[in-house]
Amino acid sequence: MISSSDILKASILIVDDQAAMSRCWSKCCAGWLRFHRVHPDPHEVCELHRKNRYDLILLDLQMPAWTDSK
Repeated sequence: MISSSDILKASILIVDDQAAMSRCWSKCCAGWLRFHRVHPDPHEVCELHRKNRYDLILLDLQMPAWTDSK
């Protein structure tokens, strides 16, 4: 079972292209997460994960850059 302290140590990548949502995510996470990063470009997620091995990635799937490339 995962403990509360393990959850608080998790590293999280949040990918969202809207500045308002990025600020909201940062404020929400700042108080309880050890490490989080908000990033606007979905095309860089794989490389960021290879470098940092995030425990969780929250990805906005309705970003223009994401949907235009499909």
